[in-house]
Amino acid sequence: MADLRENAVSLLAKIGGINAKAVAATPLITVPVGKTMVVTEIIIRVTAWVAGAGGAATVGFGQSAAYTDYLAAAAQVIATGITNVWTNKAAVKTMLVGYAAGIIFGANVTVASTATTETWEISVFGFLV
Repeated sequence: MADLRENAVSLLAKIGGINAKAVAATPLITVPVGKTMVVTEIIIRVTAWVAGAGGAATVGFGQSAAYTDYLAAAAQVIATGITNVWTNKAAVKTMLVGYAAGIIFGANVTVASTATTETWEISVFGFLV
């Protein structure tokens, strides 16, 4: 039976516990052998939040070389408070990037949030070909 990820846009990865207050890269998924991955949407869900100075984290998404070829690093303004969600689905893209087998796709926080606490869960949606 074929993998659902090859027949429909589906959840490819979900990683929680990402500290938006830390400048760091987080691997989200490694493209399986013999496949090409196409990412169609990223969702960031705030799972823990305590008010602070209020500055938004800057994060980029893509392959591990720079983490910016899917979505360049930019301030991702997520409404303050727990359970708030950010998505890039509404963004207009002229072409989606295909990631080859073995590529590590991830998120890279380049400017930390200035909240007292800010923890994310990141979900990656797309398909494999």
